[in-house]
Amino acid sequence: MSDLTELFGKPISVYTMSDAIADGTIVEIDDLAKDLFTWPVYMTKASHEDAVVWTETDSQNTGAHWQSQTGRLWDVLWMTHAAIKAGGRNAARSDQLSVQLCRVSREHDPATQGDPTPEEISLKAVITTRDDGSPALLISLPEED
Repeated sequence: MSDLTELFGKPISVYTMSDAIADGTIVEIDDLAKDLFTWPVYMTKASHEDAVVWTETDSQNTGAHWQSQTGRLWDVLWMTHAAIKAGGRNAARSDQLSVQLCRVSREHDPATQGDPTPEEISLKAVITTRDDGSPALLISLPEED
């Protein structure tokens, strides 16, 4: 058999990387990633919202006026790059690794004294493929598949 469709028939449904980007499940990371990676970089919506998204309202609500969405994205990309360089080959699976970084929660209580304290979070970087079969890097929350 040269093709799985001979065994199983045509797929009932196909959900591609392009579909995931179009519906917002996957966020395509812009030119900032090109400074560190040769492959395209994507994030799941959940990981992007948790580790990157930051608005003026977040700055006002948390008192963390020194935060910016671009800076938070750079932190995610830099720490992913550092994790790959530092020992991705030691990961339990060769196609993924854990990324540790600190980020300010968007839910900080401004009534507490001083600036919010960054919290350590974990992300997961996974080698994946785009629709054309070329490699890409997908950053997600650890529990996401």
